[in-house]
Amino acid sequence: MATFKIETPERISSMQGFFYDTPHQLDAIQPGMTIQKVGRTTGLTRGIVVGQYDNPVPIKYTSPNFSGHVYFSDFYVVRGLEAAFSLPGDSGSLVVNEDGSAAVGLVFAGAEANLSYVIPIEDIVSAIGLEIVSGHNVSPHGGHDERQDQNIDQGT
Repeated sequence: MATFKIETPERISSMQGFFYDTPHQLDAIQPGMTIQKVGRTTGLTRGIVVGQYDNPVPIKYTSPNFSGHVYFSDFYVVRGLEAAFSLPGDSGSLVVNEDGSAAVGLVFAGAEANLSYVIPIEDIVSAIGLEIVSGHNVSPHGGHDERQDQNIDQGT
C-alpha cells in the first residue's frame, strides 16, 4: 500500500509479485481464517489466524533513531502453514483471504515459534483514509505488463 504520491504511475503495478492482483474488496480478518501474503523476504506464504490480542502488547522495535518497545493492541496472530508466514523484511505486506479476493490486513511484526502479527486492513484504511488500488498496470495474463516498462525505457 502506498501512502505517498506516485510520480510515475506507469512504472508500478498493483500485482502482488507474480501471484495475484491487489484485491479492491476488504474483509474482516477472523480467527480460524486461512490467509496468504506476498512478502519481500518469504514470497508467497499461507497461514492460519490463531487468535487476537485486544490488550496492548510490547513489540521490540529498532531503527536508526529509536530502540525500544512499541505497544500494539487489536491485532491478530498468524501461524504459517507450510513455513514461516513472515520473516524480517516482510513487514507491510498486504494480507489477503485464502482465494485472494479480499484484503484483510498488513503484517507488522513477527515472533518466535513461527508466529506473525497482522493489523486489520479495515482499521488502517479508516484511520488513515486510504483507498486500495487494484487492476493497475496488470496484463491480461495476470502479471505486471512488462510492455509498459519497455515503452518507458524506449521513451515512448
